[in-house]
Amino acid sequence: MISFRPLPDGFETGDAVIDLLPFFDRTVWIEWLEHAPGLPMGGLVQARFLNRYTKPTRIRSQGALQFWEYLARERQTWEMVLLYPEGFSPFFLEVYERLLQDVPYGDTLSYSALATRVMRPNSPRAVGLAMSKNPWPLVVPCHRVVTKTGQLGGYGGGIENKRKLLEMERRSMD
Repeated sequence: MISFRPLPDGFETGDAVIDLLPFFDRTVWIEWLEHAPGLPMGGLVQARFLNRYTKPTRIRSQGALQFWEYLARERQTWEMVLLYPEGFSPFFLEVYERLLQDVPYGDTLSYSALATRVMRPNSPRAVGLAMSKNPWPLVVPCHRVVTKTGQLGGYGGGIENKRKLLEMERRSMD
């Protein structure tokens, strides 16, 4: 189960545990807040792609463990709170929540269809912008959003890695 909550007041980057995990030919930087008020297991501040490969390191956070299990095909769902900063776009949150509800592991949906599901049928580009600004890739599965013709579109982790993720999820479903 995934839920969204604002970052706690007084959050500083130094309060988070940083894990670096290999992601195909790149690295995923995972910023996990272990001891957030009111969060029994902590929460994910952000996960972003780095354009270099890092060897696997010791996993230090509960969040990184879930990423590791996902990439090892041992996990298809997430159990975490996603923490967003003050002033975060309510539209982006709405898009992310709908994506999480409507596009299960191994499936895809078009930008246009997702725009329709958030009651903005004329805004597929706004949905694309939300995908490009996603601070929690893989957890909020923007790699599952494609063009209405089935083309991959963009992806912060690289198009080839988007293709690999979709193939990985589809193979895991067989």
